[in-house]
This record gives sequence, C-alpha cells and structure tokens, in this order.
Amino acid sequence: MSKRARIGFWALITVLIALTRISASAEYFSIDNVNLALALEKFDPNNHQPQPPGYPFFVASARLVNFFFHDAQLTFLAVSLLVTGLCLLVIVALGERLFTERAGQTAALLLLFNPVFWQSGLDGPLRLNLALFSLLVAYYVRVSGLRAGWAYWARSF
Repeated sequence: MSKRARIGFWALITVLIALTRISASAEYFSIDNVNLALALEKFDPNNHQPQPPGYPFFVASARLVNFFFHDAQLTFLAVSLLVTGLCLLVIVALGERLFTERAGQTAALLLLFNPVFWQSGLDGPLRLNLALFSLLVAYYVRVSGLRAGWAYWARSF
C-alpha cells in the first residue's frame, strides 16, 4: 500500500473515531467514573477514590491529561479517544504481523465498530485500557516468536 493510501486510511480512522465517539459521549458519570474523577484530585483507594485496587497507571495517565483540561468529563473523553486510537494502531500492527496489511486495517475497522468496544469507550475510558494492554500482550507475544525476553516483557503487562 502506498504512503498516500496509508495516510488516507488513518485520516479516515481519525474522522470515524471523532464522529462515533464524541457525538455519543455520555453527559453523566457512572459510579465508577465518579470515583475515578475524585481520584484525579486525590488518589486514595482506601476511601474509594478510585475503588480498590486503585488503578494507579490509569489515574496517573488521566491526571496528566487533566493537567491540560481541568475537567474530568473532557479528560475522560480525551483519554478515551487517545486509547481508542492506540488500540487501533496496535491491532493494525498485530494484523500485519499475523497476516497482511489489509488484514490489519480490516481488523481495526471491525474493532472500531464493535458494539462492546464502542460501549466500553462511552461508559468510561478505564475499560479501553484493558483492551489496549491485551492487544499489547498479543503483539509482544507474536513479536517474541517464543523468545524468552519478549515473552517476559509481554507477561509483565
């Protein structure tokens, strides 16, 4: 595939993410998101900010984004959009490693419109991080070719 076609594909994906996620984003927080929003100000899993186990990686990355927005709802929307894009990047790379470039792009489009993935991103960005880490583990295991170093790195996620 040419460089121009790749740029067109990623431009299409970016537009589709924006159209399908921003317009359908929730205007309210579920109880889990309320606890995560409280953790943006004070991380205290003992006080359910957020609920145990606390999700320190997610809270730290969300705090970094919240530094720019200063609004939990915009922060969670931005994190959701970013992690959705990262998931699609990883699934394209995994599809290319396993099959062909076209297979990776098809997998990305299928994941983008998967109802469970879509709903998870709308409910809260935390679940999308679980998808991202699962995809990263699959990618690193494939890259490892069962070599011990890469397999250990993938297992650490």
